[in-house]
Amino acid sequence: MRGSVSCSRSAGIVPEAASSWFLPRIVGIAQALEWCYTGRVFPAQEALAGRLVSKVVPADELLPTARALARENRRQGPRRCRWR
Repeated sequence: MRGSVSCSRSAGIVPEAASSWFLPRIVGIAQALEWCYTGRVFPAQEALAGRLVSKVVPADELLPTARALARENRRQGPRRCRWR
């Protein structure tokens, strides 16, 4: 399996688009601070363990998996994403 996640620090920019608010709520404050302060690129399995992603698939299954998810979302229609 291939894949990695990088926090914004390694690119020389600060976390943006509310990621500094959401990330600690998803992965916990300690993990969020470690990822952001170190700027370390970490493997997909670590992102999965930290609940940053919901699934990790092998590279050759990535596009079929993404297409299947898109088809599932399309079948649900726009009402699935409506704000309440």
